[in-house]
Amino acid sequence: MGRVVARDLVTRLLAVAVIVCVGAEAFKAVPQTKSLSILIQPGEERCVYIHSATVQDHILFTYLVRYGNTDFDVHVKSPDGATIFYSDTSEHDHEGKLFFLSRMSGEHAFCLSNNGPSRTEKLITVNVAMKSHARVTKKRDPLLKTLDLIEATGKGLLERQAFLRARERDHRDTLESNNVRVLWRGVLEIAALIGLSVGQVFMLKRLIERKQRRTAA
Repeated sequence: MGRVVARDLVTRLLAVAVIVCVGAEAFKAVPQTKSLSILIQPGEERCVYIHSATVQDHILFTYLVRYGNTDFDVHVKSPDGATIFYSDTSEHDHEGKLFFLSRMSGEHAFCLSNNGPSRTEKLITVNVAMKSHARVTKKRDPLLKTLDLIEATGKGLLERQAFLRARERDHRDTLESNNVRVLWRGVLEIAALIGLSVGQVFMLKRLIERKQRRTAA
C-alpha cells in the first residue's frame, strides 16, 4: 500500500514538473512588449526604446492619439542612428502601425516630436512588440510550438483589445466634449434670444412713452 502511494506521489510530481517546464518555455516565447501612454508637451520629443538581440527580429510599433492634434513627427531609428521610418505632421492620422525586420542588433528608438503648428499637448498611447528571429527559427518540439502559437495569439488578441478600448475611449471623450459644446451653445442662444426679447420690449415701451408725451403736449 505504501509503495502505491509513493508511486502515485512521484507520478504527480513528475506531471507538475512537466507542466512547469512547458509553461516556462511558452512564456519565454512570448514577444517582448512595451505599452504606455505618453503626454508630450509643445516642442518636446519623447522616445521609446526596445533592444533587438539578433538580426531579422520581428518588431511591431503602433500608436494612437488619445487627445490632441496629429501635428507631430514620428521617427524610428536603428541602433546606428539611421532612419528606418519617418512621418511628418501631414502624413499620418490619429493612429498608425509599422512592422519591420531589424537590420542589426541593439536599441531601436521610436520617437514622437511635438513640433507642430498647433502648439498643444498630446496624449499618445504607444505599443512596441518584438519577437526574436532566433526563437522563431530554432527547432523545437511541435507541442511547444503549438503552445507558443496559442500564447502569442492570445497575447495579440489582448493587445488588440487594449488598442480598441483606447480608441473607443478616445472617441467617447470626443463625443462628450462635442455634447458639452452643443449644450453651452444652446444655453448661449437661449440667453441671446431672451436678451433680444427684453431689449425689444424695452425699446417699444420707450417709443410708446415718447409718443404719449408728445400727444399730451
